[in-house]
Amino acid sequence: MTLPIGIKKNKVDNYTEGFYQHFIYPDNSYVIILRGGNAELKEPENDNPELHSRGQSVDGIRLIYGNVKSERKAEFDKAFDLMKENGLKKK
Repeated sequence: MTLPIGIKKNKVDNYTEGFYQHFIYPDNSYVIILRGGNAELKEPENDNPELHSRGQSVDGIRLIYGNVKSERKAEFDKAFDLMKENGLKKK
């Protein structure tokens, strides 16, 4: 998995069919990964044009980033593009 550097907190929440994994950065940006069934992971709604979010699925795993400031958007997009291109699972 490819994520931007600087993760402050890595938290995992398990539930019956899978898990959510939250990666939180010092500037309050985050990446959330959902693997499992019977749960949804939606992009956050935001009215601030300086904060960005993105969602995608890779290898059947749902990923989102949110609360990303404009100056870091390219870094998060690059990480998500690499994961989409290369996948998440070991081949």
